[in-house]
Amino acid sequence: MDLVLKYRNSIYGFLILWIVFFHIERVIGIPVSILIVTPFIQRGNAAVDVFLFLSGFCLCLSLFKNSSLKRFYTKRFNRVVLSYLIIAIPFFFWKSIEEFSSMRLAHFFFDLSGLSFWLDGCQNAWFVHAIIVFYIITPLLYKIVQNGFMFSFLCLGVLYSLIFGAYYLSPAYQFSSIAWTRLPIFFIGIIMGYYYPHFDFHSRKCFVGLSVLLGIVLILFVPSSLKGFYSWLLYAFIVIPLLWVLSSTFKRLPEFVNSVFSSLGKMSLEIYLCHIMIWHIIRFYKLEMSVGMWMYLLLPVISYICSIMVVNISNRLVNKNITKV
Repeated sequence: MDLVLKYRNSIYGFLILWIVFFHIERVIGIPVSILIVTPFIQRGNAAVDVFLFLSGFCLCLSLFKNSSLKRFYTKRFNRVVLSYLIIAIPFFFWKSIEEFSSMRLAHFFFDLSGLSFWLDGCQNAWFVHAIIVFYIITPLLYKIVQNGFMFSFLCLGVLYSLIFGAYYLSPAYQFSSIAWTRLPIFFIGIIMGYYYPHFDFHSRKCFVGLSVLLGIVLILFVPSSLKGFYSWLLYAFIVIPLLWVLSSTFKRLPEFVNSVFSSLGKMSLEIYLCHIMIWHIIRFYKLEMSVGMWMYLLLPVISYICSIMVVNISNRLVNKNITKV
């Protein structure tokens, strides 16, 4: 895992591009099918599982080094919530004006607070709404992991059972299943973060070979037969193979290539939020078809430029201690 941590930002950069291209492909498509590449782009939502695994892993290391909850939550707020508000406030203001003819203020706060996702399934920024909840319960999950490896996996099994039960017994769960089905992989990241010296998968060739083979099978064939709930759960099994492949690849790439991906990775959250909001606006005004395949270039570039602006605003607010309260 040391190699993964070394190239973490580069991996984040690759993952955010994968997600952006995945969203574009779902609407515009790819005119020429390319062996492995096209199916890979079409499974871009699997990148979310890798993001969440790495988030859980790194948060566990952070708590291990410093158990201060005040510091933990302050850092998470400055990194996630602040950037979200900078982007979401103008977007949801626009959305409440353009898409609703009545109760616009209520719709604005309903979307901004994330209640529109948890209660109605509106997925404009579902990842952020989910990750905020996951971050809030991270200290609790960390306490569970401290009770031992076997106890942690027993709790993981209980968590899977609860998710399956809620899926079949609670209609309201359907709205947020895209988030709750990702909680186990986040928890697995915390478990492996706590015990990561024992999980050096780069030195275990047999494990690596089998996991990569399993990952290829899952990413190419499972989503074609299973949709939604089950595919999200199974995507957890491709996280380790993907991390091994990506970290090993970035280890062999030129330094300037790593620096490009790393710069994207450092702003992956902002790029994600910007591209989601911009993509929604483009589709609302039906501009995507007139742009066509150029969208694969334009959307990442525009999102990157906007994310730079968001990062600068966020840094200024943090530096001025405006977020201290």
